[in-house]
Amino acid sequence: TLDNISVREAPKIVWAPHNLALNSNDLTSWVNAWSGGVTLTPDDNVGPDGVNSLAKLARIDSANDAIFTSFDLTAGLTYTVSFVAKAGTSTRSQVFLYDLGAGGTSSSLSFSWGSPPTTTSSTNATNIDYADLGGGFYRISFSMVPNTTASHRLVVRPAYTGTSNEYIHFGQVTLYRSDLD
Repeated sequence: TLDNISVREAPKIVWAPHNLALNSNDLTSWVNAWSGGVTLTPDDNVGPDGVNSLAKLARIDSANDAIFTSFDLTAGLTYTVSFVAKAGTSTRSQVFLYDLGAGGTSSSLSFSWGSPPTTTSSTNATNIDYADLGGGFYRISFSMVPNTTASHRLVVRPAYTGTSNEYIHFGQVTLYRSDLD
């Protein structure tokens, strides 16, 4: 028989949002997009966490060179994208959500590298933040609301302007529903 059982002594279950961006620290499973894609060097830079957690993303030959990962989102819900990045030789980068259901970009954030980075343009991106992590690293985040319930792509263009081989260090990507944090 069991006796002296107390619910007060049971461990507390705490819910936390899960990351919808799969392989957020292993960008080798992300897909090259459009033009020539990007040159990816995994674990190229020691991140603010003290380990080689950031990949080097270098533009090959076009401002459209990009890398992406896919996931399903629900229309009308707010999602927040967050990532750690550090400028290499790139002066301007872009991150956007491509909606495969609508066949176009539903939100985007373009920014110039500086101290801190500054937004050069945004479409349907809210709560934009550039948190300084020190050492030239920034946790960049923004929120958006998808237009359709469909598969979406989170697309990163490391050098949206400039010349070939410009690069950034990028990683530690999170994507979660904002109403569940």
